[in-house]
Amino acid sequence: GSVIEVGGVKLKHEFDGFINCKYFGCVLDGITDNLIQFQECLNKSGVIYIPSGKLAVSDTLNVLSDTRVIGDDKYTSTLMWKDNSVSPGRTSDENFLLTVRGQNNIVFENINLDANGFNQNDIFRNSILELRDSSSNIRINNVFFRNAFDTLAYGGFGLVSWYGGANNVTISEVYFDKIGQSDLGIFEGENWQVNGLYSTNNTYMSINIETSNLSKYLRNINITNVVVSDCKRSIISLIHNAVSVGIMENINITNIIGTRISTND
Repeated sequence: GSVIEVGGVKLKHEFDGFINCKYFGCVLDGITDNLIQFQECLNKSGVIYIPSGKLAVSDTLNVLSDTRVIGDDKYTSTLMWKDNSVSPGRTSDENFLLTVRGQNNIVFENINLDANGFNQNDIFRNSILELRDSSSNIRINNVFFRNAFDTLAYGGFGLVSWYGGANNVTISEVYFDKIGQSDLGIFEGENWQVNGLYSTNNTYMSINIETSNLSKYLRNINITNVVVSDCKRSIISLIHNAVSVGIMENINITNIIGTRISTND
């Protein structure tokens, strides 16, 4: 918890449940680096509340089990990369705003996740959220993923499941705008239910379901009610990689409306 001083006496305030990130000193001006303060919030687990404003951080945040990150709505409560903070010295797999690694029972709801691609270093894949290492019971509802791109060919991911992936994932009413690589990339995982995916201005592919050379399985993936506009290349990509020994079965994508931009590349 935080330490407050009352009458010259320092008291430690333990938070039980609902935690406003401002309690930990977060400043939602889109400029101040809140990495340490917001990570401390996440370390408490429970319900983490981001009020309306722009909460900037300079490095990847780790989300732990039994955490619910909520905001006022998907437009006004923003968690974002700080300007010029995505490191060109790291691999593209490391430049994620949020990572969930081997954790369970996590919710993201009513928030705006902004990779701030307009104001980053000239690097490859400034991305937003990764699920990995057999994480489980993940729910994402009414979340806006934005601006994961750079000046190179493709840019980053909006939401990706890989390297052990995530199981038992429920997603509803998610929005993507200006994502460079994939809005939703599922390379490993099982038992996914996605209802309501809306994408605009994707540079490469909106939905990418693919077994990589490291994938063990991709199964029971159900996606419905997809609306994609102005996708530059593929609206949906289903790939069983030739070098993969992983299982790919029971993949269902239904009720799709999409438009693709004609390009010469």
